[in-house]
Amino acid sequence: MPPLHTVRSRDVLVTFAIAFAMYLATVAPGAWWGDSASLASHLETTPKPFARSYWIFKMTGRAIAAFGFCPALGANIASAFYGAVGVALASALAQRLSGSRAAGAAAAGALAVSHTWWSNAVVAEVYTLHVVFELALLHLALGAPSRPREGLALGLVAGLALNHHRLILFTLVAVGIWIVVASSRDDRPGVVGRFAAGFGIGAMPFAVLCLMHPPSSLPVQDGAWAMWIDRALLGGRWSASQMSEHPGRPLVANITYLARWTVLNFPSPMLLLAPLGLVALRKQGLLLIGGALALAALGAARMDWTGDQQVYLLGVHPLLAVLGGVALARIDRQPVRNALAALALGLPLVAYGMLAFGDAGRALMPTSSDLERTAALWPPKSGRDLPERWCRARLEQLPPNAILVSQWPEGTVFEYLITTEGLRPDVALLFHRAGPIDLPPSGRAMFVTWDPRAQAPPAAVWETGLILTGSEPGFRRVP
Repeated sequence: MPPLHTVRSRDVLVTFAIAFAMYLATVAPGAWWGDSASLASHLETTPKPFARSYWIFKMTGRAIAAFGFCPALGANIASAFYGAVGVALASALAQRLSGSRAAGAAAAGALAVSHTWWSNAVVAEVYTLHVVFELALLHLALGAPSRPREGLALGLVAGLALNHHRLILFTLVAVGIWIVVASSRDDRPGVVGRFAAGFGIGAMPFAVLCLMHPPSSLPVQDGAWAMWIDRALLGGRWSASQMSEHPGRPLVANITYLARWTVLNFPSPMLLLAPLGLVALRKQGLLLIGGALALAALGAARMDWTGDQQVYLLGVHPLLAVLGGVALARIDRQPVRNALAALALGLPLVAYGMLAFGDAGRALMPTSSDLERTAALWPPKSGRDLPERWCRARLEQLPPNAILVSQWPEGTVFEYLITTEGLRPDVALLFHRAGPIDLPPSGRAMFVTWDPRAQAPPAAVWETGLILTGSEPGFRRVP
């Protein structure tokens, strides 16, 4: 067993408060493009045991919205809250592994300003809560073999985590191996038993939801079990088919893609320090943290069929920040430690500013407009109300009973405005992924939209086979 160092609760609380204040100051004011607006649109949906139910996050968003915020802002603040909790847990884990307050501060700072984490902490996304579960499991797993209460709590959190993102299964594998290997032969039955007892309690909500929504409740007769498993574990039949049938990127291209995004998130000494921190861990600590890191990277690599594969690296980034903090704490000279910690905080901000607002970003995203590039590369979203403002204006332009054919990024914002805020309920919204579209019935006007930040319509718009008229960015009419 590695030594378990004391974690200073005051440090963790201060870290949370600073991170939460930073994210609240940079949170998006309303619905954001794509998955974010879709999540805000479904805060009121009934919990289900499916991979896209996310009922814990939605309950948090609804609770925040009850204080007078619109649902979209409530969901954004929920992401900010869990983002701050994740930063605080990274600090606690680094302290527990190293015994150093400097390690905790460096890990928290590096994670808090990392690009993908910050970007996901200021819009409605489920990944910050996923990482909260991941870091809580690793923190408790360190003490589970020798501390009965932590073993029981570990099982409880593991069972509860089933109700959120299924990427947690990779972490559970690492934790399961750890509690068996790290406990002595005499203690192992008790350690595993306490974990199992806690898991049974924590998994009760998931089990109840499974009983409420069994395979027989699905609108199919043949293959109901297969469909249920796809939806419960893999995010739906389409996602499951993509995982099993989509060719994905070649291995080298996949590794290069993930490495490039990792460098973007840690353009500082922390990325170089992380391997040293891994080596500095004791043998069994290396097994837990190293195993969790490897499995999280495997999970991200397995999602190479998605358009936003980089977000699945969010299970990797907190561990890199923690390991960087552990390595930094082992540097004897305090001025060097302080300089490295300052660089870990400052260099990312400089890099993101140069990429978002300078020529370097144009070279990185040559086919993107300035607006699209800035929104993608600059994590803060305060004051950025383009999604709602643009979509509201387009809805106001539509004649009664119009048909609106939209792509995913802006279509979810239209969905939020129509279904959640009740704006223009007469408009029929159709999401379009690919392929041709039939002309509308006589008497109904049809319009086609795409992300207005794009320099040109995506290929899917041309695949509709429709004749389009107009000149507004992202908005055309079918004559």
